[in-house]
Amino acid sequence: PLDPMDSSEFTNQLVQFSAVEQQIQANQNLETLIQLQNAQSAANAVGYIGKDVEVPSSQIMLQDGEAKFAYTLADSVDDVVVTVSSESGQVVYVGSGPDRAGRHEFVWSGENMSGDPVADGVYEVKVTTVSGEGSPQPVQTNLIGTVNSVRYVDGQPFLTVGDLILSAADVLSVAAPTNQAQQA
Repeated sequence: PLDPMDSSEFTNQLVQFSAVEQQIQANQNLETLIQLQNAQSAANAVGYIGKDVEVPSSQIMLQDGEAKFAYTLADSVDDVVVTVSSESGQVVYVGSGPDRAGRHEFVWSGENMSGDPVADGVYEVKVTTVSGEGSPQPVQTNLIGTVNSVRYVDGQPFLTVGDLILSAADVLSVAAPTNQAQQA
């Protein structure tokens, strides 16, 4: 206290000191809670390893001659065109996908248009629909891949699927790995 002889000023300053000390303790407790939450998030992310995750992405990971992705159609359409391109933009595959309304999983066999296998790695996938005489419409695609590790950046978990690094916060679904989808 700066003026201990003035009892009201002395009391006022003691209350202020007490309030500051409580704020410091509250901040320390919040920091501890945040650390515990980050540790719990990290522990939970490890549970993704070996599981298939679905994440919004136009990139797919070709591993062992297979790349999976999904798309959803609100309505049935006349045609669905699936185009896969290399990272450099070269089209390596063009094919058709299911055209009825609903969610569809698609497995690309890793073969180019000549039927030759292409190298494992990251590819871009584009799904477009055509109905009637309308122009082609793009459709959102979701990568489906098996998580092989978890990385942490600034305390936040990121999942690796092959060479792709995905935010755990973007995961739409988690499942045991399966091979039940349309093969192309």
